[in-house]
This record gives sequence, structure tokens and C-alpha cells, in this order.
Amino acid sequence: MNRLETAPASERLYNIILKVTNHCTLRCSYCYVRPHFEQENRAEMSISLWEKILREYMELARGGRGSGTDHRTIKVTWHGGEPLCAGLPYFRQVVQLQERLVSPPYRVVNAITTNGVLLDEEWVDFLREHKFEVGVSLDGPREIHDRFRKTHEETGSFDSVMKGIRLLQQAEIPFGTLSVVTSESAADPRQLLAFFADQHIFNLNFIPYTTQQDWLDPVVYSEFSTDLFDAWISLNDERMYIRDFANILARIFGRESSLCEYTNCFGNYLGIDTNGDVYMCDLLIGDPRFLLGSALGSTLTDLIQGARYKRLQGAARANHPSCSECPFFMICTGGCMYRRHLGGGLPGRDLYCSARQRLISHILTRLEELDTGVRHVAGVIN
Repeated sequence: MNRLETAPASERLYNIILKVTNHCTLRCSYCYVRPHFEQENRAEMSISLWEKILREYMELARGGRGSGTDHRTIKVTWHGGEPLCAGLPYFRQVVQLQERLVSPPYRVVNAITTNGVLLDEEWVDFLREHKFEVGVSLDGPREIHDRFRKTHEETGSFDSVMKGIRLLQQAEIPFGTLSVVTSESAADPRQLLAFFADQHIFNLNFIPYTTQQDWLDPVVYSEFSTDLFDAWISLNDERMYIRDFANILARIFGRESSLCEYTNCFGNYLGIDTNGDVYMCDLLIGDPRFLLGSALGSTLTDLIQGARYKRLQGAARANHPSCSECPFFMICTGGCMYRRHLGGGLPGRDLYCSARQRLISHILTRLEELDTGVRHVAGVIN
């Protein structure tokens, strides 16, 4: 069996990412879904469609294809647009349906990704009561964040986002941040990490700026990533979790990754648009080449057993020819499917393949150099 054939690939449905609304309170200049959503009128996913999706996800879980270590978890991530624009009454109906339709040994895990602008005490109480996993978009300090994440009136959103974050912290709700890495934020990784530490934000996810038309220079991203890793090691604070590093370390130490791009993820993370269109990845919503069909007219089981799914699955799991000789393939498993598509069509090479190779090599070198620091690194992935 060769290296490519041993790459981890699962038939389970780890997560469904729902574009619950195409409306947003911000107008971020680098938004990857805005060109798609701006072609439509304001729309929200109907509660009846959500009920249908939930029932069909339950059937998959009963067949051993759910999420979690026991395969019995229904994992749903609420995206937009800005999902809070759907309103609290909408989400109260969402959880009422879950409570009615899902019972032990099955369970639902809700995650929500928000820009934080609409967070108030009522929203925070709801998220805490129903144990939502929360991700907040925050690029860094004001001068970095406000450059790209502006309101419709072209004003900065930093103060509004930080107000929402303070409410989450006061309510002791665990949350993470999602930060888009641009050439501006990549200029000083140590200062960026210090900002988050000073704000008592310790769960970080850095995502390179990537759209179908443009992306961050891989060399810039490579330098940012290696310098950030060194800054993280120097900080030596076990509270500080950086998702990319934690998942690379998990793969190095022979553990499962929780991040899609390290799991040969095709079909494990479906993206569903507000109108019920189902895609092989939420980053590809709006691209007809990756449309599997409609959840309105087909079941999830039919869609992931259909000929179109299997054809796309074969292309996604074939991997780029260069992967066969890469010493790090069993760590990255080929990289992000969306970025591989942008790198020349499937099976393509991840746009940041060279940057990822350099980062993994750098981490391995640093692990050999570390002594007491290894305890800090191992603690992050325990």
C-alpha cells in the first residue's frame, strides 16, 4: 500500500455548514461569499428546510455516519452572511426542533460563526443556555481589523466586535476567533499574538486571505506562519491555542485532526445554501461545478451516494502527483480542497502547499530543539 492510499479518509458526515441567511451587517472587502449573495435578494433558510435536513442527518447518524467518536453526533455550524441576522426567534425554533427530534444516545452540537456586531446580553444568554460553540471574526487590533471589516457606511467595526467579545467573556462562554491573514497583519506576527494575549483571547484561528480571484502571497504566509509559531513557543502559555499548529502537532504525534484540511475531507463537511443547494464544501457555495443537488428535492443520503458526488469525490481524493513524493503528506493529507481547486482544478496543488511544507519542516526542527518547551506543546493537543 503506498503513501497516498493510507491517507485518512472517512465516510462520516462530520459537519453541515448552513448558510442560514445571506444578509450581513458588514461589508468586508475580502468576503468570499459576497459576490454570490449580492446576486440574490435577502434570503433566509426556512425552518421547514432545516427540519428536513435535521431528520436526514439523523438517519445518517443512525447508520453510523454521524460525527463524534461514537458517530452519533449531529454537528451543525451556522454561517451567513451574518447568522445572527436571522434573529433570536428563528434560532429558538431551531433548538426547539432539535430538542423534539434528537434524543439520547444522539445529540446535536451547534456552532456559530459571527462577526460579533449584533451580540448583546439576550443573544449571549441564549448561546450559553444552549451551549453553542462560538467563533468571532476578529482580524487583530483596530488598525488591522478596521482596514477590511467595515460597515455598510464604510466605518470600522472594531469597537462593536470588542463589545460583543467582552459580553462573551463576562458570561464565561468559551469562544475562538477567526482572523483573516492579509499582508498587513502578516507584517508583525509577534505583535499580533501579543494583542490577542492582552485581550485575554486564547483560542485563535488564522486563515490566509483567499478568494477565487486573489489570495495572499504564499511566501508572505509562509514567513508569517513560521514566525507566529516561534512567537507562540516563546509565549509559553498553555492557555494559548492556535488551531493550525495544534492540528499539525496532532498529526505529527499520530492523533486525529479536528480541522477539515488535515483530514482528506471530501464529503465530510457539506455546505448548504439558504435555498437548499448542497455543495461539497461551504467555500464553494455558488460554484455550479461543485453543486451536488438540492436538499429540497433529494435526501442527503441520495446526494452523497449519487454519481456526481462520487465523481467529485474521486477527483478530490486523487491528490496532486507531487503528493506521492512529499514527506509531509501523512500530516497534511493533500491540504485544503478549496485551495487545491484554486491551484489548478482538482486534483490540484494547494495554493499554500509550499508554505505548509516549510511550516511543518520548521515545527519538526523546533521540536527537536525544544526541551522543557515540549511539555507546553504537548499540553496544547492533550
